[in-house]
Amino acid sequence: MVTARGVSIVLFTIIGMLSREKLIPERQSMLIVIGGGALDMLANILYLLAVRQGLLSIVATLTSLYPASTIVLARIVLGERLRLLQQAGVVCAAAAIVLIVSS
Repeated sequence: MVTARGVSIVLFTIIGMLSREKLIPERQSMLIVIGGGALDMLANILYLLAVRQGLLSIVATLTSLYPASTIVLARIVLGERLRLLQQAGVVCAAAAIVLIVSS
């Protein structure tokens, strides 16, 4: 994980230098950026622990459902409207979680 983050920092620094873009976020958004990065690292660490200690079939299946959580968060946080097809997808994902956990 540390290596992956180190490589991404170097890569984005090079891209930023070549494009002459400002790399440091504005002061008011710094807390959100740091918090997002910390939560991303925590999620990756928890995923690695789950893969090592849990059943891979369950962990991989539940992990593949993360787009549904993104849609739900977009609805809650940003107030986005879900189309009928998206609503059906979220319902199916929730049903799949219940079925996986109950087995």
